[in-house]
Amino acid sequence: MKWHKTIITDMHDADSMRVIRPAGLLKYLHAASNEQLAVNYGLTEDELRRRDTAFILSAMNVDIYKPIYMEEEIEVTTFAEISHGVKFGRTYEVRRGGELVALAHAQFALVRISDRSFVRVDELGHTFDAEERSSATTFDSRIKPVKTEEMTAAGNFTVPYSFIDRNRHMNNTWYADMLLSAVPDFSAERVSAFCISYLHEAKLGEELSLSYSFDGEKYTVKSTFADGSVNALAAVIMK
Repeated sequence: MKWHKTIITDMHDADSMRVIRPAGLLKYLHAASNEQLAVNYGLTEDELRRRDTAFILSAMNVDIYKPIYMEEEIEVTTFAEISHGVKFGRTYEVRRGGELVALAHAQFALVRISDRSFVRVDELGHTFDAEERSSATTFDSRIKPVKTEEMTAAGNFTVPYSFIDRNRHMNNTWYADMLLSAVPDFSAERVSAFCISYLHEAKLGEELSLSYSFDGEKYTVKSTFADGSVNALAAVIMK
């Protein structure tokens, strides 16, 4: 079942060119799906916690066909994809004046908060009126890791209080701005596609090291912890 949400884009989510930053776009996508879960299925954030569960984003793939500007009216359409195992898929379509300007596919896991175990799709008790995925994004497969020695250092980032959420880790929307800002001469207006794989959560005060590489077509960006383990991977194509 499709859910439609009309949104007026916020100037506080825009960059100096009036273009909505990647983190702002992700915020609008999640607002639509969270609203559908709450209204159609009674699964508010509080209800999920009452059940000792939380949805955790593991991957987000986004295509942007035209820049989305501040103070514009957009419509976000979203629906749950037919899913199996422990992976919950979801599609998002963003339209402006009826024209498709962005498309996204997300993959979530439903986690038991008390022991961090996964809830399987068939354990949930309903299907969210799921539909078959009928579209594809540029990045619909896992990001291929790049060897650390082939990447260029792009500075460090310490997770601030303003970036953490109720799950006490950095909210998934902020990863888009943190990772993509490591790309040289990054501009939201020039992004045609990006994807993020969320591998390990980053908590308040943790320091991440950022690095990037370019293969002639796309940039790959990585954030790592002090022990060298990978926090997240991203890829972006600039036009």
